[in-house]
Amino acid sequence: MLATATPVTPPGWEEATGDLVRLVNRSGAALAWLAPRYGANLVGYAVRRPAGWQQVLYAAGPQALAARPTRYGCPVLCPFPGFVTGARYTWQGHGYTLPPNLPGGRGYAHGFAHTHSWRMTQSSVDTVTAELATMTDLTPAAWAGYPFVLRLRLTARLVGQALVLELEATNEGDSAAPVGLGLHPYFDPAALGGTREQLRACLPGQTERVLDDALPTGTTRPTTVGAVPLPPAGQTALVARTDLGARPAAVLRGPAGAGSVTLTLEEGCRELMLYAPAEQPSVALEPLSCALSAISRQAGAPERLAALRPGGQRRLAVTIAIGPGEEED
Repeated sequence: MLATATPVTPPGWEEATGDLVRLVNRSGAALAWLAPRYGANLVGYAVRRPAGWQQVLYAAGPQALAARPTRYGCPVLCPFPGFVTGARYTWQGHGYTLPPNLPGGRGYAHGFAHTHSWRMTQSSVDTVTAELATMTDLTPAAWAGYPFVLRLRLTARLVGQALVLELEATNEGDSAAPVGLGLHPYFDPAALGGTREQLRACLPGQTERVLDDALPTGTTRPTTVGAVPLPPAGQTALVARTDLGARPAAVLRGPAGAGSVTLTLEEGCRELMLYAPAEQPSVALEPLSCALSAISRQAGAPERLAALRPGGQRRLAVTIAIGPGEEED
């Protein structure tokens, strides 16, 4: 959506301004909005282009976000990016049951960070930090399924027109904890001047995981850095890349000359997912610290979720930047 006036809120949040923390860069040419009460979701990110303001993320208002908290904006995924088979997992010989968090109670996905309220700990004009502590902020059912003392901290800041996101987990307990980190930004193809099937996704990674119903099979195949075709709305795509290299970047490009968005993986990213959901026209680029659905892999498997030792920290940091398009060859 292009507009000449500076946007006050992202689309759909006009009646819920009290739920948003607004960021603006020094030149006033980039805006972002964080919703701490809605899982610290970065629900909006807009940049000023020659033709006007452009919303970059695929977003919806608070009611839609509450109904599907991993389908809009940029959800935080922790501690279990992906699916937990049967909403049950085993960790160091103990079994745990998680409260289903998918629509209709049909399963469990992406952890609890996106379904709980976070607390603001720092805010300035262009930077905001929010925290979630499992011991005090989880519901009783969530704590029963994850009785580990973890503190999550998310910092979002605008650097020029770029958006920098830093997610950190600290194990404040006395036992090793299963911890995976992920961010799930959904990009709106309209921001790149086209529909989803008109975009080109250029992904890093020398290896692609073979998936079976969103679970790694343990098999990989070599791949090359290059464009991945994207399906139209109504169809789904799921691609898992690993062996990403040093400070890799993924790029979504629109039709010739329309624009591009670059996701640079600054720190802690071991896997990159591309996800195009069938029920909406967006495309997500998901940086992860672990393999998708790693907690559901058998103990000893290479894709199994790694332990975070007491006192240890795990970090994930990315930069999202909007750039010019490419001219036709």
